[in-house]
Amino acid sequence: MISVALLAAVALSATAPAPIPAEAVNEHWTLAKAYLARGLVRHAEDEARVVLRLDPGHAAARALLEAQAGPRPGGSTALAAEARRAYRENRAEEARELAGRALVAHPDDAAARAVLADLDEEAWQPSPLGGNDVLRGLFDQGIALYRKEEWAGAAEAFQKALATAPAHEQIRTFYARARDRADDAQITAALARAQSAADAGRIDEANEWILKVLAIRPGHAGALALRDKLGLGPEAAARLARFKEQFNRGVAAYEVGKWAEAVRAWEVAASLNPADAETKHLIAKARGKLGADRRAARKRNEGLNEEALRLYQQGKHDEARKVYLRILEGDPDDERAKRGLEVLDGKAAP
Repeated sequence: MISVALLAAVALSATAPAPIPAEAVNEHWTLAKAYLARGLVRHAEDEARVVLRLDPGHAAARALLEAQAGPRPGGSTALAAEARRAYRENRAEEARELAGRALVAHPDDAAARAVLADLDEEAWQPSPLGGNDVLRGLFDQGIALYRKEEWAGAAEAFQKALATAPAHEQIRTFYARARDRADDAQITAALARAQSAADAGRIDEANEWILKVLAIRPGHAGALALRDKLGLGPEAAARLARFKEQFNRGVAAYEVGKWAEAVRAWEVAASLNPADAETKHLIAKARGKLGADRRAARKRNEGLNEEALRLYQQGKHDEARKVYLRILEGDPDDERAKRGLEVLDGKAAP
């Protein structure tokens, strides 16, 4: 039977505040209740911790954990806690003995029953094809890591065992569990980093961590919710790629002194990402460079225009044309040079 405290924890789920993201929280909370109903308290606690990481205000998950956190000194819950500690330290026989003592004192102790259930489930089930010391050794190695909640190492050991015996159902079950829990740990860490980067305004970095989560679990509700909140859906991702392309094009032009080309590229980038302050700063900087060059060109062109006019008056029209074209190459808006070419072409009176 399940303890009254644990049943009360489950009952609280009816009044718990709506979690965000709801899909992920509900998925893990459903698993927690299912484990609890089977007496697998440790697994229920693990799922409850995931729920609280996703939704710190989830009252039911917190109540479930609190129900296990306060053992009565000298009582059966204290013995069950010691049994669980021995279990996690791979002292299996001691864990079984402590859990048995707890049940003698209180037959309804769900925590003690959970320890025994885990130990029974983890007991080696030989392959129907016969004994295999290597396979047993890999399984025992995986179980030792599994009990310590070193999920990635456990999954690796079970995977090696599966390579030896692909049809071994017990190994396959524990491999799937360890792999899922290892994925959960990576996802939790990546989401935390994504949120931290987003809070600091580092949206590109946040997007990279979100993509890592989605590579592990494509439909992860928490990652999708954060992505949508930051405006990083598929369309936004394509827009961000175009922004980077135009931004880099502007940088390349600026580095070789092509101020006008840099301004054009950065203006496109700014239209794709109006919130990027650096792009606006660079546009202003490039415009300043362009303006300074044009002012210097106009001053220089005054002398060149006088030279072109003198050549024209001397009848050296081809040489005058070359000077006017040189002027317009540096400043396409120079009115004197444009008019000089029109006169040379016979389109205007001298």
